Amino acid sequence: MKSAKMSTIVVLVFGLMVWSASMAHGKIHLTVNGKPLDSITLELGQSCTVEVVSDDSTSYEDAVGFGNPDAPRPQIPRVLGDFSHLETRPEAGNSATVIKITDLYFYGYGVKAAGRGITPGVHFVFEYVAQQVGETDVKLYDSTFTNVIDSVHIAVIQPQHLRVNGQDVRSITLEQGQTCTVEVVSTVSTSYTDYVGFDNGVVLGSFSHYETTPLAGDMARVTEYNKPDFYGYYVVAAGFKPPPSAGVHFIFEYEALQVGETDVKLYDETLTSELDSVHVTVMTPAPMGTAFTYQGRLLDAGSPADGLYDFEFKLYRAPNGGIQEGNAIDINDVDVIDGQFAVELDFGSDVFAGDARWLQIGVRPGDSSGGFTTLSPRQEITPVPYALHASSSKVKQLIADFVVASGESVTAGDVVVFLNGYVQKGFAATGDRISCGSEYVFNPSYTGYMSAAALSSTKFVVACMDKGYYDYGIAVIGDVSGSSITYGSKYVFDLFTGAISVAALSSDKFVVSYRATGYYDYGVAVIGDVSGNTIAYGSTYIFNEATTDWTKVAALSSTKFVVAYRDYGNFDYGTAVIGDVSGDSITYGSEYVFNQAVTSHTSVAALSSNEFVVAYRDGGTSGTAVIGDVSGNTITYGSEYVFSSAGPYCISVAALSSAKFVVAYRVYGNFDYGTAVIGDVSGSSITYGSEYVFNPAPTGPYIGVAALSSTKFVVTYEDEEGYYDYGRAVIGDVSGNSITYGSENVFNEAFTGSISVAVLSSTKFVVAYRDEGNSDYGTACIGTLLAGNIVGIAKESATDGQTVPVIIDGVSDVHSGLIPGVVYYRDANGDLTTDQTVYRVGLAISSTEILLDR
Repeated sequence: MKSAKMSTIVVLVFGLMVWSASMAHGKIHLTVNGKPLDSITLELGQSCTVEVVSDDSTSYEDAVGFGNPDAPRPQIPRVLGDFSHLETRPEAGNSATVIKITDLYFYGYGVKAAGRGITPGVHFVFEYVAQQVGETDVKLYDSTFTNVIDSVHIAVIQPQHLRVNGQDVRSITLEQGQTCTVEVVSTVSTSYTDYVGFDNGVVLGSFSHYETTPLAGDMARVTEYNKPDFYGYYVVAAGFKPPPSAGVHFIFEYEALQVGETDVKLYDETLTSELDSVHVTVMTPAPMGTAFTYQGRLLDAGSPADGLYDFEFKLYRAPNGGIQEGNAIDINDVDVIDGQFAVELDFGSDVFAGDARWLQIGVRPGDSSGGFTTLSPRQEITPVPYALHASSSKVKQLIADFVVASGESVTAGDVVVFLNGYVQKGFAATGDRISCGSEYVFNPSYTGYMSAAALSSTKFVVACMDKGYYDYGIAVIGDVSGSSITYGSKYVFDLFTGAISVAALSSDKFVVSYRATGYYDYGVAVIGDVSGNTIAYGSTYIFNEATTDWTKVAALSSTKFVVAYRDYGNFDYGTAVIGDVSGDSITYGSEYVFNQAVTSHTSVAALSSNEFVVAYRDGGTSGTAVIGDVSGNTITYGSEYVFSSAGPYCISVAALSSAKFVVAYRVYGNFDYGTAVIGDVSGSSITYGSEYVFNPAPTGPYIGVAALSSTKFVVTYEDEEGYYDYGRAVIGDVSGNSITYGSENVFNEAFTGSISVAVLSSTKFVVAYRDEGNSDYGTACIGTLLAGNIVGIAKESATDGQTVPVIIDGVSDVHSGLIPGVVYYRDANGDLTTDQTVYRVGLAISSTEILLDR
């Protein structure tokens, strides 16, 4: 081709692009990402380079791109992405040129290697970005567009996508009460992190994790993600034995409960790039109608009837005599075969009011017009058709079947909640969900050694080190309203501090223990008095005149506390001391060693006013706990009991009752998984249950645990999975020595450090932490337990694994002793109450009926 004719010429007869050029000379071929590949598979959004390579120093003119120039009719090029010129190398000569070509047959570039300096190697570099799923070919043509010199097959795949009920559909329509499965499917065998759920929390029902399949890998995990702008789950496919493989990885169950439209979406790990979505339309169920099918058996002269017969059906309130309900129904020429027949009957909507009904049947030969012979006895209407017509003018109900959760039972009239695909009465015994509120900064500076304590159900104190201000020890009061927090000012309790721990003595008094780095690293404590949001401190009191670390404090009463610590002045032994409080003054008893070895990762919790438990790392390997008995200022210890010999650290302990505690920790010998164990106390003896993993991923180095009740606790921690180090929380339910966990919830989507948790009530807690995603500021947020969504009223009684019909709309008529005109609510146990709670059920319209709220 001559340089004067570099433009595209369109031949009108065939519509082909032609260059007036000679055939290319030399061996010209394509490489992908610098390799001579025949094909490449890309995921959506991935890119690669396509290079035109020459093996000699001859000039040439070719075309590279997508299309079918010799097609008999125009075929739009199948690019499936973006193809652009990236670079022309010096090896293509000093007169090398590239022109863009676009028409109905071809999309790509004309390339010309010309001039001085042509040498073998890469001449032209293009970039391809995959943007649509499918398959195509990038081809290298000669200048006549008749010969394909080389080609590379490109397959663009969507690595993860959604399926509904096992089908690849883009939309689904459900009636209220119907369910479907939503599956996360991967077409590749690689690890990934995605989000699946609903934007802006528009769920219109319930969405719960149902199953993680082995194809997702042995380290796959699912974490509930509940934020104002998105509700759903954070899914991770990962593992070694086995690793992820292509197929269905995660299965969720969706139940439609509210009329409307929404979308379940699949996002990438940034929660910004949408991978797939399914549109969900929820409709009001179509009226069930009042007709039902009646099946019967007819004998004629003692033998099964066969042929055409006429029937007359009448409905009565009694097996004999009584009042007829509705009109008679005549059905002629019914085909009776070997004595069997079936007819559809419709007596209207007002005949089934809740009491028994009997069907009187008359019959005559099909070719006659005389009277009917009444059969005896009348047939009682069975429960199956009766249940179909329970929605009468007197009782209108929308009923759906559910399965009772494992270990649970419900009784007719119980208010049931839906959680993790099952129903149960009242608050969930297992599988609790958490909703974390917004994050509130209390110290806009680098913050460390975080410790929080609840002063009341609406007030807490955080003590910490302000590293942005000379390592001063500060405390601040937080007031809670719902999930919102307002803070008072920061109040300094000492100039240079470390190893800070705080405990509430009462609603207006707390104690802080710490290492006074400005005073020989001695162990020190101080009393803080609270008035509103202001704090006044007493004098500081030294409890250990030596270097002190791993200090933890727990209140035994409003005037007594215990501090456990590592005493560097005494061979690093684990030591504890009792402090007595009078006003703002502290007097200490003697120091008592609980572990005559190097002690670290100490944590202490009060079991009663005269007993506490200390958990710690004993030497280099064992996690150990010991009971301390207090008499005045004297401490006596029981034996030491090992709860883990696999190198636990980041240890945190909380008392569940006077005879039971929970320890949460990170286990070095088990991939640094987050783990917890229950300890039972009898006198000074401890027995442990099994260890239960709450985070099957590297966890820590910050773990906090606090008791919500005698059978429920919350663990907060830094999750090192995928190097995100997000702050997470999970609820643990205790049955004997066993633990079951709910879904994990992210409270901070960034590196999270120095985590501390304090319980405000049985359903609310506060987490204080360093937000490394926000300049390491001291931050706190409120976590609230969501005990499951109210579904309705159990119509019958059922137990573990049984199916129970639940009245989810209309009138619930399985009650007694109601007060008409009074609004009823649900209490924490799932019972009806007239006391106002956040769970309104409906209005009583009779002594046995409640009109359920929609």
